Amino acid sequence: MASGGARRARDDKIKTMYAGGATLEEIGATIGVSRERVRQLLKAAGVPARSSSDTFRLRRKQHLVKRDAILERYKLSRDANIVAEELEVPVSIVREVISVLPRGLAMMGKQKVKRFEDEFLLNCLREASDSLGGVLSCQDYNRFALSRGSPDIPWPSHQTMAKRFGSWRAALARAGLSSNPATPITGQLLFEEAHCIDALREVARAWGRLPTANEYEVYARASNGGVPSLPTIRNRFGTWFEALKAAGLV
Repeated sequence: MASGGARRARDDKIKTMYAGGATLEEIGATIGVSRERVRQLLKAAGVPARSSSDTFRLRRKQHLVKRDAILERYKLSRDANIVAEELEVPVSIVREVISVLPRGLAMMGKQKVKRFEDEFLLNCLREASDSLGGVLSCQDYNRFALSRGSPDIPWPSHQTMAKRFGSWRAALARAGLSSNPATPITGQLLFEEAHCIDALREVARAWGRLPTANEYEVYARASNGGVPSLPTIRNRFGTWFEALKAAGLV
C-alpha cells in the first residue's frame, strides 16, 4: 500500500495535470489507474468536474500561448502540418493563428495543394479504364493506382478525383468515361448538419478530447454508415476546423 506521502504526491500530480488540461484517460495512463479512479480521486480532493468543452477551451488557450512561435515557424516552412508537428499543437490551432497573416503570405503554404493538373488526372482515369476495361469503379481504380505509383510520386487516389471534379461520377464524365447508373440516393446528403454536429460531439465526449480528422474517419468507418463520413463533414462545413467550430468544440 502506498504511504501517505506517496498518496499526497500522486494526488498533487493528478490535480496539476488536470488543471493543465489533461483528460481523465491521459492522467490514468500516466499514473497507472483507470479513468473512473482518477475521477474519484479528483472528486475526493474537491476538484470540480470539467466538461469536455471546457477541456478543449483550456487546451486551446494553452496552445495559443505558442502563437509567436507558430507564426515564426510558419514563415519559414509555409506548411501548417509541419508547424503542428514541430510544436506539438493541433493543426487547427496553427491555421487559426496564421489566419491573421496577410492573405498572400497565409496562402503561400497552400500553393502546392493542387499537386496534379486536371488533364493529368483525367489521363490517369483513362489509362486505368483502358487497362481494366468495363465501367471503372473507384475501388478498381485505387487498386490500379497502387500498382502504378511510387513512394516518391504516388498516383492520385479516387478521393483526389472526387474532390477536384465534384464527385467520382463527375470525374469519369470529364474523362469521357461511362459510370454505373445512378441510384435513387446518388448525390443526396443523407446526413444533415445537425447529424454531423451530434456525431462530432459524441466522439469528443467518448474520448474526452478533441479528435483529429483522421481519428474521426476511423470512427466513422467503424460505424458502417451509422454516422456521417469525414468527407460528408467537410462537404457540410467546408473544413474540419469549421465543423469543430459549428459543434462548439473549438
